[in-house]
Amino acid sequence: MRKITGKALAAVLAMALLTSSFSGTFAFAASSERAGSVSFSGDDEVTLVKDTEDPNEYKFDLEGLIGTMTLTTTDKAEKDVAVDSEDLSFRHAKGDNLISIKDGKARVKSDKTGTETIMVYGEATITRDDRDITLKGQKEITIHVVESGYLFVGVDGVPETKTGEEVPALELSYNDLDVKKVAVYKAVAGANLEATYEKTTVNEDDDPLRIETSSTTRFNTFDAKGEANEDEVASIQNRGKGTGTMKLSIKSATGSDKTKFNTTEESTTATILKRIDVTGTVTIDKDGSKTTISPYTSAPHMDSDSNVAGYDIKVLNETNVNVTGSASVGKITDAVDVSVEDKAKVGDITDATGTVSISGGTVGALDVKGSVEMSDGTAASIEADENISIVGGTVSGDVLTDKDVTIDAEDDEIDTVVNGKVEATNISVDCSSEDGQIRLAKVVLKDDGELNLTGGNVEITELDCAYEGNVNFVDFQGTLPTILNAQDISVDEDSTVVVTGAVELGSLDIAEGGSIEFRDAVEVESVSGDGKLVVGADKLYVSDSISGDVKLRLAGSNVNVGDVAYKAAKDVGSTDAFSGVGFTVERKSVDSNTDSFLVRSVSFAGVALDKSEVTIAKGFSDTVTVSNYPASTSLPAGASIVWDYSDADRDVFDITADGATLTISVKDYDDVYATSNSFELIATVVDSDGYEIEDYDPATCTVTAIPEVVVSSDLSGIVEVPQGSTKDFVVNSQVEAPVTIGTGNVAVHALKTPFANGQATYTIKATGAVGTTAGVYATVPGQNAVKLFIIKVTEPVVTSDTTVDFNLAAGNRYVFKITAPSAPSFTVGNGAVLKTQAGKIDGNDYYFAVYAIGSAGQSTGVYVNGVKVCTVTVG
Repeated sequence: MRKITGKALAAVLAMALLTSSFSGTFAFAASSERAGSVSFSGDDEVTLVKDTEDPNEYKFDLEGLIGTMTLTTTDKAEKDVAVDSEDLSFRHAKGDNLISIKDGKARVKSDKTGTETIMVYGEATITRDDRDITLKGQKEITIHVVESGYLFVGVDGVPETKTGEEVPALELSYNDLDVKKVAVYKAVAGANLEATYEKTTVNEDDDPLRIETSSTTRFNTFDAKGEANEDEVASIQNRGKGTGTMKLSIKSATGSDKTKFNTTEESTTATILKRIDVTGTVTIDKDGSKTTISPYTSAPHMDSDSNVAGYDIKVLNETNVNVTGSASVGKITDAVDVSVEDKAKVGDITDATGTVSISGGTVGALDVKGSVEMSDGTAASIEADENISIVGGTVSGDVLTDKDVTIDAEDDEIDTVVNGKVEATNISVDCSSEDGQIRLAKVVLKDDGELNLTGGNVEITELDCAYEGNVNFVDFQGTLPTILNAQDISVDEDSTVVVTGAVELGSLDIAEGGSIEFRDAVEVESVSGDGKLVVGADKLYVSDSISGDVKLRLAGSNVNVGDVAYKAAKDVGSTDAFSGVGFTVERKSVDSNTDSFLVRSVSFAGVALDKSEVTIAKGFSDTVTVSNYPASTSLPAGASIVWDYSDADRDVFDITADGATLTISVKDYDDVYATSNSFELIATVVDSDGYEIEDYDPATCTVTAIPEVVVSSDLSGIVEVPQGSTKDFVVNSQVEAPVTIGTGNVAVHALKTPFANGQATYTIKATGAVGTTAGVYATVPGQNAVKLFIIKVTEPVVTSDTTVDFNLAAGNRYVFKITAPSAPSFTVGNGAVLKTQAGKIDGNDYYFAVYAIGSAGQSTGVYVNGVKVCTVTVG
C-alpha cells in the first residue's frame, strides 16, 4: 500500500537554476523515482493593485492565486499528489521586483509597478516499497502590478468585467462605427488584491474629472448631450477614415470654483485596429490586386471596393469564414467554421467552435475549441479541444488535443509532416498512398491512450507512451527508433516491425504471421502469440509470463552453443517457452531471482544478411552479403540461395553478384517517382527445382537511393572549446550523417537530438591537452566523409549558473551549480553572513549550498576560485 504525505520544504529549494533558466512547468523526484508533471488549480497570470492602506502588511494569499499544486510521478503510479500549503515556496524569477513574500503570504511593494515572474516550488513525499521518495515541482507565475487609483478611459461597462486582468485597452475594429460611451475608471484592490476597475468622476482629492482630446483625425467625439465636443468627451466614434490612434487626457479641475480643468491626471490611447468585424458567413478572396470580402453586407460599413488584405477578422455572430485563392488576412477569431484553401495566407486562428479546414495555403497558430481537418498547406501549430485530422501538409510546431488525432498521407505528392510534438489520447497513423510520406518528430500518448500504426512510409523520431499507453501495429511495415514507456504492444499478422532502441514494456503480443525485431535490449513483463520475435542474444528479459508459440530468432547470423538466448524471472521461462529459430535451449539458474536460457544446439533455419537497410547516394555503391543462419550450419542437400531484386529500377540501380555478395550501385535518382528509388532485396532458400522452401526464413534488405547529399554544420573553421567544456553543433543533411572525430584523444562527442527533418544535434567535449586540435567529420552512408570544422582545446573555464545578485531569507538555503574541469574553490566573503556546504558532484558539475545565518540587510560576496560571481543579501 502506498502512503502519500506532505513534507516540509525550505523557503528556497536546493536548486540552482532559479533566476530564469526554466519556464513553464516541470516536476522531478528525489531518489530513484523519476518525476512526471505538475499542475495547479488556479491562475498562472494575474493583475494586482497595491494595498495603499497597509502597504507593509503581508496579507495577500499567494496560494489562493495559484490554487492547489499536485504532482504526478513519471510512471503515473501516483497521480495528483497534493502539496500542502506549508510545503510551498516562492522566489523571484525575472522581471521587476514587485512582490515580497513571507510565510506563504505576500505584499505588493509600495514603490513599484510593472511585471514580475515568480517561481513557485512545492514538494510532497510518497512511500514506495517502504522507501520515502520526495517529489518536487515548480511553475512560473506572472504578476502585473498597477497603482491603486490608477485612472484610465474605458468603454462604459467593459472594465467592470475584467477582474484580475490587465487594464483593458480602448480598441475599436476598423469597421466598428458605432458610438461608444466612455468613462473614467480607476484601479482598486479587490479580494486578495486582485485588480478591479470602478467608474469614477473624481480624483483622489475629490476634484472633478473630465476627458479631453486634441486630435480627432480618426474619431468623432461627443459630449454628454451628444454634441461634437473635444473638451468634454463622453463618447467616441470611429469616423471610418482608417486605422489610427487618438489620445484621451483625463484632466482634473483646479481653482476654488472647480471649473478650470488644467491638471492632467493620466492619458489613454484609443486605437482603431486593423481588424474587421463580421456578422455573417463571409468568403475572403483575391480579386486582382484587392483582397475582397463577400457578401460585404456581412461586414458592416464595408463595400465591394473594400480591400481587407492583412486585416484581422473577428466574428461577432457565430458564423463561418472561408479564405480562398491568394487572399491574405491576419488573425481570425471567434468563428464557427473556418476554411483555408489554395494559396491563401492567414494569421492565427483562435476560438473557432466548429471545424477548421486547411486544404492549402499558410496558416499561423491554431488554438480552437472545435476540431481541425488538414489535407494540404502549412500551419505553425495546432491545439484543439476536439479531434484533429491531418492527411497532408506540414505543421511546424506541436499538434495537441485531449481527444483523438488521425494522421495519414492520402496524396502521393503531399507528405504529412509534423516538426513538433503530436500529443493526444488516441493517435492513428496510416500512410494510405503509395508514394506519400509521414514524418513525425515526436508522438506522445496521454493517459491510457492508444497509438495505431498502419501501412508503411512512416517515420517517427520519438515515441512516448507515457507509461499507460498502448501501441497496435496493424498491417505496418517500418522501423521505429524506440518505444518509450509503453504498457502493451500488439503486432498483427500482417505487420513487420523493427525497433532500434532499448524498450521496456508491460506486454508484447505477436499474431501468427507477424514479426517484430528489437535491435537493442528489451525488458517485458509478458510475451504471447504465435508470431516471430527477433532480438539479440542476451538482450531479452521476461519478468512475468510467456505463452503461445512465439518464434524466437536471435539477431545476426552467429548463433553459437553456449550463448545466452534470453533471461527470465525465476520459473517464468522454460526450454520450450519459445520456439527457437535454428536453436534449442537449456535452463541455467543465474541466482535466486533469475533464470538464463543458453543455446544448447543449432540447426539450419534459413539465411541472414549483413544489412537490413542500405542507403546509397547517387554515384556511390555498397554491398550486401548473405550467410547461412546460424552461420555454423550448412544448407540442406540440394538446397541453394537465390537473390530476388526484381523490383529494382534498372535506370536507378546497377546490381552485380559475386558469390554470396551483391554490389549495388546508384547511377541515377528519379525526381518524379519516389518508388523508383527503393526496392526490397530478398535472399531465399530454394530446393533443387528452384521452389522456395517455406520451412526456412528468407532475409530482406531495403535498398534506398538518394541524391548526392550535401552535409553542413552551423560551426565551421577552427572552433575553440575550453578544456573540460562542451559545445553543441547541428549537422544538416538530407539523410542521417553520423559524426566522427579524427583524433580520439582530443575530444569526445555524443548525439544530443536524434536526426529528424534534415538535422541532428551533437555535443562535443574538449578532453585533450590545451592547444591540441582534431577534425570533426560527418559521413553519409555511401559517400566520403565531410570535414565540418576543427576543434581546438583552449584553457579551461569555470562557470556558475547564478551570476546575479539576490536576496535570501534568514535561515534559508540556496544551491549553486559550478561547472569546472576540476574541483573548484567555493568561498564567501563573510562567513558570519553565509555558511557554505559542499554538495554532490555530477561529472563536471559541483554543487555548493549557502545558508543565510546573518541578520537581515547583511550582504557578502560569493567567490569561485577567488573570482566574485554575485552578492547575496540576507532578506
